[in-house]
Amino acid sequence: MSNTGFKAYTDLEQYYVDSGVATGTTKTNSVSDPDYIAPVLDLTYCPLPSVSPSVTPTISVTPSITPTVTPSVSNSPATTPSNSVTPSISITPSVTPTISITPTISKTPSITPSIPASIPVYYYYSADRYECIGGYCTFVETINIANATPISIEAGKYYFDYNNCYIFTIANQISQTVSLITNISGSGTKNCTSLCNIIC
Repeated sequence: MSNTGFKAYTDLEQYYVDSGVATGTTKTNSVSDPDYIAPVLDLTYCPLPSVSPSVTPTISVTPSITPTVTPSVSNSPATTPSNSVTPSISITPSVTPTISITPTISKTPSITPSIPASIPVYYYYSADRYECIGGYCTFVETINIANATPISIEAGKYYFDYNNCYIFTIANQISQTVSLITNISGSGTKNCTSLCNIIC
């Protein structure tokens, strides 16, 4: 039988899986047996024979024949040119007049912004702020305030600010600067404790 490159098994032998020792039982490798092992391609154990045919080509040479061509001369009578006359046509163009339209310019009146009749004027002071603690006025800090009406500067006199619910004594008047806006009115009082009962 010629070599096909496939390795096949004719008999099967039984072995113990754990030790790999043969049990001595053998049987034929039959297609109908559940343990059948089909042939497998194994070119290492069943190498195919190498076939290298040697072919010597036969070269056929066909001679090349170059035909001889005899030129053909034909005499054509001379052609007499014909004179072509192109008529001259004069066309008078029609001109359509161009109408110039002057656009109408609409003038937008300038608007003068209106300025409010009255701008608040503030009076600026350096003032000491007090808080009522246990029914008595206690000094907290010195800040700058801006009031819409003048405030009388008098030592020991207290004023109530209805904007912020603060109590102030006025130290002195200062120039315009960043200040707390207040709403102080009246002539003030020497009794600071009496201002502790005012509810904003």
